[in-house]
Amino acid sequence: MRDEITIKQVDGWYHIYYKDHIFCILDSNLNIISTTFPVIKSSPLGMFIQGDEGVTQITMSEIKQMILSGEVDDKNMVRKCRDCRDEITKGRRYATYLYCDTCYEEQIKTCDMCGEKEKSKKEHLFFRVETSSGVKENWICLSCSAKYKKCGHNNCNVATENKPCDKCDCVSCNSHKELHVCKIEEPRFLFRGFKREVRKGNIDKAIKIKHQRPVGVELEAVNGVPDLIRNLDRGIGIAHDGSLKGSSPIEIQTPPASADELEGLIKNATTSLRDAKFEVNKSCGMHIHFDSSDFNQDSGALVRMLKTYYAVEPVIFAMLPASRRDNPYSQPLRNWLNDLKIAQLKEDIGMNNLEVFWYKSRSYDQVRQYKGRKWDSSRYHGLNLHALFTNGNIEMRYHHGTLNATKITNWINFHMAILQWALSCYNKDVVNAITLVDDVQQKFRLIYRHMSMEKETRRYVLQNINKFKDVNVTE
Repeated sequence: MRDEITIKQVDGWYHIYYKDHIFCILDSNLNIISTTFPVIKSSPLGMFIQGDEGVTQITMSEIKQMILSGEVDDKNMVRKCRDCRDEITKGRRYATYLYCDTCYEEQIKTCDMCGEKEKSKKEHLFFRVETSSGVKENWICLSCSAKYKKCGHNNCNVATENKPCDKCDCVSCNSHKELHVCKIEEPRFLFRGFKREVRKGNIDKAIKIKHQRPVGVELEAVNGVPDLIRNLDRGIGIAHDGSLKGSSPIEIQTPPASADELEGLIKNATTSLRDAKFEVNKSCGMHIHFDSSDFNQDSGALVRMLKTYYAVEPVIFAMLPASRRDNPYSQPLRNWLNDLKIAQLKEDIGMNNLEVFWYKSRSYDQVRQYKGRKWDSSRYHGLNLHALFTNGNIEMRYHHGTLNATKITNWINFHMAILQWALSCYNKDVVNAITLVDDVQQKFRLIYRHMSMEKETRRYVLQNINKFKDVNVTE
């Protein structure tokens, strides 16, 4: 297989080929710039390559030896666009890099306020700017960006020229002005981060959650008395959440745990919040984080999971009140993708290309930029892959707010059954059948027939579907 690896030097970069397929690009100092299929894993030391005869490793020392020995094809110099990697005859150079005409116009930004062009890549900032005619997406130079401040409301990234609050210096956009609660009035001593150490539970001692995959739970609540939160487990984090409507809006985060440890944390958190007079309303949600360390670099597993959730989402939303079905913070995947894109998604896509697919990007440079944004718009879906690409864990944002421990454990078991089936027992014919059936209850019959759900979980799902048939019903 090593005999089929060749190197070409292109504009000072080293392009590494396996057969006719480019799989790695290195700069002049042999730093890895990008990798594509068939690379399984790469590091500064080298990479593992999937070939016809299995997996082989090529190290940086081997590549360096090939370069030093003259095994570099520089006779047929190929010019390629820095972003899309298409071959070009001439191109347009910008900040030492070469671009095709299309990428030059699309990627070299012009300030939408003053018209100034970038002097180097990524110099301009991408803002959602509030104007008299509404919120617009703009590229802004550093000089113009100084006129704006980001809205301090937790999940808002709108830039505004509004003046800060007189008390706490927090800036709010026009949409969130009336929702602003001065953080100076909140008991800041209460806030703390959650402990990230995994608490591994005992399945034999667990009552309902009979699995070892670590799970973290985020609960949002309002209108309580923070001073009364006294018995909360010290590993649980507490944070202010400005996106919620109500007084003393908080979010608590449990550390990752499994089995009986997870059950104990859920009971402790819900009891402590209720004892402190906290409650939930339509603005509140409940988010679940599943440990994904065993598959977060496996593009095939992620594609299977994505296709499975795309098929079962109508059942998920049928279990929820109307406030979650049109909630901008937990949108369905169909608002981001469509049937054709899902059908064309292949399991051998590779992690880099899967990230490009998710962020709807043309280049890896853009992907790195999007992954660097905590509040990127792609995170506001019931199934949040942005969390996986940035933190390594899958987040489920579908559920409405609740302080009911039984509902939370049933919700976790429901998603655990779907997730484990997608990872271990995936069958595309089953997914297609679920997708094609229109009736929600018939969809669910296919789901529980194939996805090994406990009777209590099945009963919980059907009760919720029947309960929320009437869109006017609230939790």
